[in-house]
Amino acid sequence: TADFKGRFLFVSSADVYGALNKDQLPAHETTVPRPLNPYAVSKVAAETLCGYWQRAEGMDVVIARPFNHIGPGQSTRFAISDFARTIAAIRLGKAGKQLEVGDLDVTRDFTDVRDVVRAYRLLVEHGTAGEVYNVCSGQAIAVQALAESLGPAARDVPKEAAAQVHQQLKNH
Repeated sequence: TADFKGRFLFVSSADVYGALNKDQLPAHETTVPRPLNPYAVSKVAAETLCGYWQRAEGMDVVIARPFNHIGPGQSTRFAISDFARTIAAIRLGKAGKQLEVGDLDVTRDFTDVRDVVRAYRLLVEHGTAGEVYNVCSGQAIAVQALAESLGPAARDVPKEAAAQVHQQLKNH
């Protein structure tokens, strides 16, 4: 690290906050991390290492904690992308008429991936060294609301465009 002279943006995760009660929402940068899985624990450990580099070696480190992001190119391992792929397939007659879903009552803070990338660039350009920044919309939305919004949108999409979306999502 001694030879590195630039700004280091560490992309952590909002998963470090763990399960918060309604009275603890929204999560703020000062909310104490309480990770509930190995992935989140690894992010807290890496944030701690970044803090060490900042304090002990004077490294210019900024930490981003992104919440859920969605958008073009996202893998169908994620719910919203899978919903979009399935709806496109239904529109093309390549799938049944039913969308398989899990718990739709859960709420998440979703941000378009292009906005997340813009936030990262702004943090590199203007963030304060040693600070943590939540990257989010600030609005919780039910997965059900997003799933329902995809249905009417799909009806307005020409079949050629639906085929293109279906193919792109199938490849991810």
